[in-house]
Amino acid sequence: MPLRVFNFKDITVGGLICNDMWANPCVTPTPDPHLTRLLAVKGVKIIFHAVNGDRDSGAFSQETVRKFHEVHLLKNSFHSQKVKNKQRWHQANF
Repeated sequence: MPLRVFNFKDITVGGLICNDMWANPCVTPTPDPHLTRLLAVKGVKIIFHAVNGDRDSGAFSQETVRKFHEVHLLKNSFHSQKVKNKQRWHQANF
């Protein structure tokens, strides 16, 4: 299914469901498709992310899985910002 974007009060928004955001190698059979970057290329300013973290109170869940998700949120945010900066540069120089 293609990524769709929507306009809400003049803000371009998109959405991802659970593993579409992080492409966790434990459950994703293919390489990370970097959907947050693709949404950024489409001009999305806000990404809504629905997730059932499926964490329990065990140490692995609370320490490792939580850090995995936090790091991916930071990484995706950083890379999406780089996409926007590249688009601005191309628009100004071409």
